[in-house]
Amino acid sequence: MLCEPLVSYEEAGFCRCLSAQMMKPLIHSTKATCLLTVFLVIAAMASRSFLLTVVATGDGQTELTEDEVREAEQISLTFTTRLSQSQDMGSVMDELFLPDSVERYVRSEIRRARADQLSYIVFSSGIFIDVSLLDKPSQMDWRRFYTATNNFMLLGLVYLSRRHGDVENLKTSDLYPRDVIKLLDANPMLTNLIQKKGAIRNFKSVEEIHSATATLEQAVAMMRKSLPARTSEKELADTLSEIKKSGFIKPQLVDAESFSFPKETRVIMVPALPFHALMLVRVDGKLRIAWAYFNPGD
Repeated sequence: MLCEPLVSYEEAGFCRCLSAQMMKPLIHSTKATCLLTVFLVIAAMASRSFLLTVVATGDGQTELTEDEVREAEQISLTFTTRLSQSQDMGSVMDELFLPDSVERYVRSEIRRARADQLSYIVFSSGIFIDVSLLDKPSQMDWRRFYTATNNFMLLGLVYLSRRHGDVENLKTSDLYPRDVIKLLDANPMLTNLIQKKGAIRNFKSVEEIHSATATLEQAVAMMRKSLPARTSEKELADTLSEIKKSGFIKPQLVDAESFSFPKETRVIMVPALPFHALMLVRVDGKLRIAWAYFNPGD
């Protein structure tokens, strides 16, 4: 992953970045119902973390061309747009990711873990995987787990942006309804996902991944039933315009070999709201997403 291990949303500083001073103008503005306005609040913190963790390449061509910058920025905006519209990472993967993205992700995590002598990897904030487990689940297992985790976190932001107005007393538990939190608490592998409530447990078996995936998928289904209408096209267009003006999207080259690509491959990392860092590579003359890392900031 691109960030230091995080136990939960709470330790990720998720609610610290949604401070009352920053949230109040959004909550009381005409865009109060827009999902992505909440994401803009996270941008300053997330971009700090992203920029500090990117490693420049050493292939003799370390600067992005203007065309590469423009194309990477557009993919970031397209990713944010499609994720906002569909509220489903699976659909976004089908549209924008490389076909072998899951396989390549697992390979790169295994390689990095061996190189750095790690005993576990950070799958997302609050989810830790033993290195010995990485090659055990199927690609579909990993894809379902990844999709369910991303959708769960995304819908927490949607719920916050649509339902919560008490920004002065905002807590991580405000991201989800009580019945959803209760559902997660019943699964020992997900108890600490939102808030740290006990000892941290690494995933060590395929069965634990299957169980967590099923719980997260159930939680996502519950969230979808409780949420109001999605962001309007006008609100989305307005917010994307604000993102462009903010200077948040800053593509950079990274070390290709660290992500299991040939050394000569130009790999671009670019931040994307709500909480991702996109790894891009060029295939058939077009930049595609190799993976979207969870990047909540520090």
